[in-house]
Amino acid sequence: MQQPHDTDSNKNRADAAPGTRQAAPAGRLSRPTVLIAMVVVGMLFFGFTTPKSVPSVMLIVGFLMLAVLLYALLKLIFIATGLIGRLPRVYSRGIILAGTLIPVLLLMLQSIGQLTIRDVLTLSGLFAIGIFYAGQVRRSKSS
Repeated sequence: MQQPHDTDSNKNRADAAPGTRQAAPAGRLSRPTVLIAMVVVGMLFFGFTTPKSVPSVMLIVGFLMLAVLLYALLKLIFIATGLIGRLPRVYSRGIILAGTLIPVLLLMLQSIGQLTIRDVLTLSGLFAIGIFYAGQVRRSKSS
């Protein structure tokens, strides 16, 4: 069996204190860099398209871009504030997903003229119940 090659990056990782983050390896972009690039691409996309004149496939692409951008932004905020380590994993994921999907779904409903206060309350309630239920399932599996 071959032994893995010992590289400088492996040495640096081994020397680092537990719980500290190392810089991204050469050739790999950091999360803030990727987030900034996504914001620029999103601004260009939304700046040069009008929803009334583009095909519906482009609207779907726009909503997907928005969802990915919101998810990455919320995850970066959770990492920067240390909430990912303090909250149980299921709750941090649930909050990030809810913070991503609720605005995107509401924007989708608004864009087709179907958004009412009832929709807002229904979506919020469903996500709250889903996060609570996921936490209960996780708790029952660990007991």
